[in-house]
Amino acid sequence: MALKYKVVTRKVLASDDAGQIKYYGKVCTNNRITFDMLCNEISSYCTATKGDIAIVLQGLETCMIQDLAAGHVIQMGDLGNFRMTGGSHGAVTEEEFTLHLMKRPRITLSSGKLLKRLCKEATFTHANVQVVKVPEDCQQGHTI
Repeated sequence: MALKYKVVTRKVLASDDAGQIKYYGKVCTNNRITFDMLCNEISSYCTATKGDIAIVLQGLETCMIQDLAAGHVIQMGDLGNFRMTGGSHGAVTEEEFTLHLMKRPRITLSSGKLLKRLCKEATFTHANVQVVKVPEDCQQGHTI
Protein backbone atom coordinates (compact mmCIF):
# COMPACT_ATOMS: atom_id res chain seq x y z
CA MET A 1 0.00 0.00 0.00
CA ALA A 2 1.30 3.46 -0.89
CA LEU A 3 2.02 6.14 1.69
CA LYS A 4 0.01 9.30 1.13
CA TYR A 5 1.82 12.62 1.15
CA LYS A 6 0.92 16.29 0.92
CA VAL A 7 3.03 19.24 -0.16
CA VAL A 8 3.86 21.80 2.54
CA THR A 9 5.86 25.02 2.58
CA ARG A 10 8.76 25.59 4.95
CA LYS A 11 11.31 28.31 5.41
CA VAL A 12 14.86 27.08 4.77
CA LEU A 13 16.94 27.68 7.91
CA ALA A 14 20.39 26.59 6.78
CA SER A 15 22.53 26.49 3.63
CA ASP A 16 22.80 29.02 0.82
CA ASP A 17 18.99 29.09 0.49
CA ALA A 18 18.43 30.28 4.09
CA GLY A 19 15.29 32.41 4.42
CA GLN A 20 13.69 31.15 1.21
CA ILE A 21 10.38 29.30 1.18
CA LYS A 22 10.51 25.85 -0.40
CA TYR A 23 7.97 23.09 -1.01
CA TYR A 24 8.45 19.71 0.63
CA GLY A 25 6.58 16.43 0.62
CA LYS A 26 5.22 15.33 4.01
CA VAL A 27 3.79 11.87 4.68
CA CYS A 28 0.24 11.97 6.05
CA THR A 29 -0.89 9.52 8.69
CA ASN A 30 -4.24 7.86 8.10
CA ASN A 31 -5.46 6.58 11.44
CA ARG A 32 -4.16 5.73 14.86
CA ILE A 33 -4.26 2.01 15.69
CA THR A 34 -5.23 1.71 19.34
CA PHE A 35 -3.96 -0.99 21.68
CA ASP A 36 -7.41 -2.63 21.54
CA MET A 37 -7.48 -2.56 17.74
CA LEU A 38 -3.99 -4.07 17.58
CA CYS A 39 -5.00 -6.91 19.92
CA ASN A 40 -8.04 -7.64 17.71
CA GLU A 41 -5.90 -7.60 14.59
CA ILE A 42 -3.29 -9.97 16.04
CA SER A 43 -5.98 -12.36 17.29
CA SER A 44 -7.26 -12.74 13.72
CA TYR A 45 -3.91 -14.35 12.78
CA CYS A 46 -3.82 -16.99 15.52
CA THR A 47 -5.87 -18.98 18.02
CA ALA A 48 -5.04 -16.68 20.95
CA THR A 49 -7.88 -14.49 22.18
CA LYS A 50 -7.79 -10.72 22.24
CA GLY A 51 -7.45 -10.90 26.05
CA ASP A 52 -4.52 -13.33 25.86
CA ILE A 53 -2.73 -11.05 23.41
CA ALA A 54 -3.39 -7.99 25.58
CA ILE A 55 -1.81 -9.73 28.59
CA VAL A 56 1.28 -10.68 26.58
CA LEU A 57 1.68 -7.18 25.10
CA GLN A 58 1.26 -5.57 28.53
CA GLY A 59 3.95 -7.91 29.83
CA LEU A 60 6.15 -6.91 26.89
CA GLU A 61 5.66 -3.23 27.79
CA THR A 62 6.65 -3.85 31.41
CA CYS A 63 9.73 -5.91 30.51
CA MET A 64 10.88 -3.43 27.86
CA ILE A 65 10.63 -0.50 30.29
CA GLN A 66 12.60 -2.41 32.96
CA ASP A 67 15.24 -3.66 30.53
CA LEU A 68 15.71 -0.32 28.76
CA ALA A 69 16.02 1.44 32.14
CA ALA A 70 18.75 -1.06 33.05
CA GLY A 71 20.67 -0.15 29.87
CA HIS A 72 19.97 -3.35 27.94
CA VAL A 73 19.48 -3.60 24.17
CA ILE A 74 16.22 -5.36 23.37
CA GLN A 75 16.35 -7.51 20.24
CA MET A 76 12.92 -7.91 18.65
CA GLY A 77 13.87 -10.43 15.99
CA ASP A 78 13.61 -9.17 12.40
CA LEU A 79 11.76 -6.06 13.62
CA GLY A 80 14.92 -4.51 15.06
CA ASN A 81 16.63 -3.46 18.30
CA PHE A 82 15.50 -0.95 20.92
CA ARG A 83 18.02 0.81 23.16
CA MET A 84 18.40 3.90 25.31
CA THR A 85 20.80 6.50 23.95
CA GLY A 86 22.04 9.74 25.36
CA GLY A 87 24.82 12.25 25.43
CA SER A 88 25.87 15.44 27.11
CA HIS A 89 27.02 18.99 26.68
CA GLY A 90 30.81 19.31 26.69
CA ALA A 91 33.14 20.39 29.46
CA VAL A 92 36.65 21.76 29.00
CA THR A 93 38.13 19.33 31.54
CA GLU A 94 37.02 16.05 33.05
CA GLU A 95 36.92 17.67 36.49
CA GLU A 96 34.43 20.28 35.22
CA PHE A 97 32.09 17.61 33.91
CA THR A 98 29.00 17.16 36.14
CA LEU A 99 25.77 15.23 35.95
CA HIS A 100 23.97 18.46 35.00
CA LEU A 101 25.65 18.38 31.60
CA MET A 102 23.81 15.16 30.65
CA LYS A 103 21.04 15.52 28.08
CA ARG A 104 17.70 13.74 28.30
CA PRO A 105 18.01 10.14 27.03
CA ARG A 106 16.04 8.86 24.05
CA ILE A 107 14.79 5.51 22.84
CA THR A 108 16.38 4.44 19.57
CA LEU A 109 15.01 1.77 17.24
CA SER A 110 17.55 0.26 14.87
CA SER A 111 15.50 -1.23 12.07
CA GLY A 112 15.78 -4.94 11.43
CA LYS A 113 15.26 -6.81 8.17
CA LEU A 114 11.47 -6.43 8.13
CA LEU A 115 11.43 -2.66 8.70
CA LYS A 116 14.32 -2.09 6.27
CA ARG A 117 12.45 -4.03 3.58
CA LEU A 118 9.24 -2.09 4.35
CA CYS A 119 11.10 1.22 3.84
CA LYS A 120 12.87 -0.02 0.71
CA GLU A 121 9.61 -1.13 -0.92
CA ALA A 122 7.54 1.91 0.13
CA THR A 123 5.76 3.88 -2.59
CA PHE A 124 4.06 7.27 -2.44
CA THR A 125 0.83 8.74 -3.74
CA HIS A 126 -0.46 12.30 -3.48
CA ALA A 127 -3.09 12.71 -0.75
CA ASN A 128 -5.21 15.10 -2.84
CA VAL A 129 -6.10 17.17 0.19
CA GLN A 130 -9.08 19.38 -0.56
CA VAL A 131 -9.27 22.71 1.28
CA VAL A 132 -12.77 24.10 1.69
CA LYS A 133 -13.29 27.60 3.03
CA VAL A 134 -16.61 28.12 4.82
CA PRO A 135 -17.77 31.69 5.46
CA GLU A 136 -17.84 32.61 9.16
CA ASP A 137 -21.50 33.65 9.00
CA CYS A 138 -22.63 30.32 7.49
CA GLN A 139 -25.14 28.48 9.71
CA GLN A 140 -25.35 25.21 7.73
CA GLY A 141 -23.45 22.00 8.45
CA HIS A 142 -20.91 20.98 5.84
CA THR A 143 -19.40 17.60 5.01
CA ILE A 144 -16.84 16.61 2.45
